Amino acid sequence: MAVLGVAILVAAAFLAGLALAALVHDEGTGRVIAHRGASGGRIEHTFDAYDHALDVGVKMIEQDVVASRDGTLFVSHDANADRLTGTDRLYSDMTDEEIAVLKTANGENIHTLESVLERYRDRASYVIEIKRESFDPATLVDLVVRCDVEDREIIQSVSLDALVEIHS
Repeated sequence: MAVLGVAILVAAAFLAGLALAALVHDEGTGRVIAHRGASGGRIEHTFDAYDHALDVGVKMIEQDVVASRDGTLFVSHDANADRLTGTDRLYSDMTDEEIAVLKTANGENIHTLESVLERYRDRASYVIEIKRESFDPATLVDLVVRCDVEDREIIQSVSLDALVEIHS
């Protein structure tokens, strides 16, 4: 019966236009993570995508994190802004001011991780993926603590060194 319940949940999520990143089992219950928000039918990492995922009942949203030249953490799967904004530049080469004027096709800005955590603070849990770019992991830890989401986040990365530093 649990398998049928998970199958129904997965089917319902796909019908709702979600691109699911993962379905994992936690003590016999399914947990669904909206990958980049409801990015199957919405522009990824926008409030529109996150809002839609949460509106259809998903409780956990995933953010890919890149850093600006100023060290601010932004949510973007790509190191380059071109695919989402048409500006062919690396986020790491741009200042916060330069990123602030970029727009996605639906008119939203490239959001800071802080703005996502503040907007959905009590409404969601988070999977935060550190992309390959380097930034001070303490910046992420400070932000998670300041936004009071440290009990509702999973941090992942391809960088073992970054994960070890965050864990410590």
